Amino acid sequence: MSEFAERAAARWARGVAEIRGWDPDAPFVGDPLAEGIEEALDLRNYAAEGRRQRRIGPLDHALLLFCAWLAFSILRSLQRADDAGTFPESGAPT
Repeated sequence: MSEFAERAAARWARGVAEIRGWDPDAPFVGDPLAEGIEEALDLRNYAAEGRRQRRIGPLDHALLLFCAWLAFSILRSLQRADDAGTFPESGAPT
């Protein structure tokens, strides 16, 4: 398992503990598309702050902005389709 996957799993477990009282079978609270959009916006803002603090160079900053924009754009498109009742089943791996 990659560091990314391990850290994501650990973060999810902390969320289950905090929000669902350690019950992994409890229903998800919130809207995953809306919350993902908020996280993408956070990434954009964190990247900007890291650049301002000179801890992120210009190329890495541009790449982070692109990744944040891409995640935002995909999630927002899915959210619009969901709102319109035309959600596409992409068949993409999870």
